[in-house]
Amino acid sequence: MFLKNLLFSSLLFTIAYSHAQEPQTFPASWTGVWSGDLLIHNAKGIAQTVAMEVTIRPVRGSTNYDWVTIYNKDTLAGKRPYTLLVKDAEAGHYAIDENNNIVLDAYLLGGKLFNSFEVQGQLLVCTYEMQGDNLVFEVIAGPTAPVATTGGGEAGEEKIPEVKSFKVNVMQRAVLKRG
Repeated sequence: MFLKNLLFSSLLFTIAYSHAQEPQTFPASWTGVWSGDLLIHNAKGIAQTVAMEVTIRPVRGSTNYDWVTIYNKDTLAGKRPYTLLVKDAEAGHYAIDENNNIVLDAYLLGGKLFNSFEVQGQLLVCTYEMQGDNLVFEVIAGPTAPVATTGGGEAGEEKIPEVKSFKVNVMQRAVLKRG
């Protein structure tokens, strides 16, 4: 029981501390045109390199931001004209509107923007983070079906929860520089 209370207290402290440390300038300080290469990794190494550009700019008369991504310098097929919606800035709650009936909730934690979603049997976790003068974009992905389930039962008097593990088979990462 002591271990559970300690873990719960640590979790609450981490959440409170992370929220207190949030930069107050997101997303305004992230505006600009960012570019670099997106490296797509699989278990064998880098499988593909794709040019990537992200333009972040405020939408006039709104609290929202254009968040336009272009892959391979293809302004037609490679363009993703997303919008960053401000849901509750104080709580770090945002959303990425793909402007096609898909809206993905996103959360700013520790200065890093996270969104996690499932599509067609794949679980994806995407992040954006300012690291020095760079905007770093990362995606990890893998199937939603667990590869293993462990735990369950009891260890002494402690009830152990069932825990599922998931395969990660793709990692994408781009270090983008403001142009």
